[in-house]
Amino acid sequence: MKRLIEIRAYALKPGEAAAFHQLVASTAVPMLRDWGMDVVAFGPSEHDPDAYFLIRAYDNLAKLRAEQEAFYGSEAWLKGPRTPIVSRIESYLRQPVHRFEPMPRARRFRSRSMQRQETLTNADTATRMAARFANRRKLTWLRCRCCGCRFCCPP
Repeated sequence: MKRLIEIRAYALKPGEAAAFHQLVASTAVPMLRDWGMDVVAFGPSEHDPDAYFLIRAYDNLAKLRAEQEAFYGSEAWLKGPRTPIVSRIESYLRQPVHRFEPMPRARRFRSRSMQRQETLTNADTATRMAARFANRRKLTWLRCRCCGCRFCCPP
């Protein structure tokens, strides 16, 4: 399914990362999820101690705008955690990313020649296994039940 991804990168005030993460994890993200937003990931950045990210997914740009206007204009946000969260942000970058469809994992790193070779190998293996099964069945069927030879008892 194709989705629109919004990535927010926050530059936090120095020394505010731990308090910011606590507020976001305990109040903001549960509120966002209660409002029906798909929070894909959030957390402190690995490269900068005063950086933070939030990634959300939407069906399309219209849905993104509608959900964010409803949430950020609500009394629950305005009278709730908005002030303590926003006061810890120095600046932020908001980037909606085009719609994408993930590539199937099986086809990511295989060339066409490798895929062809695997297909042939799998077909050969299936053929060999079928032949083995048929031979085993014939041998079992043709062996005598009393002494184990192949010819004395009719099948």
